[in-house]
Amino acid sequence: MSFCYIYLSDLNLMIYQIGWAALAAIFTFSIAMVVWGRNGDGSIDI
Repeated sequence: MSFCYIYLSDLNLMIYQIGWAALAAIFTFSIAMVVWGRNGDGSIDI
């Protein structure tokens, strides 16, 4: 039973880590889209 409890605890921890990683990726992508939309990176200057 303890092994099953540890497995479920690790599974929950993994789900939380995936959730936080996805949130951070979406936040970073959103900031990147704002910077790109405002031409703040200077990569489109002609």
